Amino acid sequence: MRYDYIYLKKPLFVIDIEATGLSKYPKDIPTEIALTRINTDLSIEQEFNYLIDWSVDDINENTRIRNKVNNCYWSRELSAIKYRDLVETGRRLDQVWEEFKKIVDGNYLTSYNVSYDIKRFIIPIHEELGMIDFDLTPDPMLIATKYVNKTSKKRYKWSKLIEATSFYNILPDNEDHDFHRAAYDCTITAMLIVEMIKRSHYIFEGIIDEF
Repeated sequence: MRYDYIYLKKPLFVIDIEATGLSKYPKDIPTEIALTRINTDLSIEQEFNYLIDWSVDDINENTRIRNKVNNCYWSRELSAIKYRDLVETGRRLDQVWEEFKKIVDGNYLTSYNVSYDIKRFIIPIHEELGMIDFDLTPDPMLIATKYVNKTSKKRYKWSKLIEATSFYNILPDNEDHDFHRAAYDCTITAMLIVEMIKRSHYIFEGIIDEF
């Protein structure tokens, strides 16, 4: 199969969400959302990257949310996202959702760990703020795990994004990585999917291999 001839029938969007924890929305809330487009010719473009502003008028509720954001493991140890960042530069979730709907409606959508980003956040937000029609494509995490485990001495239940990118050799060793920030993870996942398509690892009915 020649790489030149691999196309998508329509754009495939990759979403990445940083949040306050592992629980389903609204118990945990998104703090950062990024969306990247894989075009039909497999070129990649970033659509948006937003921090989410959760500030409210109620002082006690603001305090609760601030503590939740600042004290959670993901913000404290990984992404370094602070509540003040959300308030100072973030957008309201309903505004981000309206933009997301206009872009993604009728197209393909996936993420690195569909059960987290899409099932725990996108689906319940979609039920709360307005329905959207999209076609869910395979989870690249599950595909990566299958191939990483073929060559690794260690057996992974789920392959982390950094392990998948190492296996598919899509990141230079000397690059400063910014894993656990939405825009970076989203773009890297899109690059990973394109490489998977080229290796015939990422197969679904929306991919064609000839003009």
